Amino acid sequence: MKLRTTNSTLHFGKYKVGAVIWDGCASRDDPLKFKVSCILPGMKTYLGHYATEDEAKELLIKVAEKWLEEANLQVKE
Repeated sequence: MKLRTTNSTLHFGKYKVGAVIWDGCASRDDPLKFKVSCILPGMKTYLGHYATEDEAKELLIKVAEKWLEEANLQVKE
């Protein structure tokens, strides 16, 4: 299996790992508009808010890769 993104959702095979969501409840002046959530076992659900969608996706991918490494699972390229 490998990690793949569809729009703002990250998948490991057919399983959803997490998502980057534009936070419509954030104030207009708040520069951190993108919320990152993760549904991996043993990880926090809320991973923070970020200024850009790319920055948020990078963090989600790093977290998923670290989790897979610690679980001794391999990602095929």
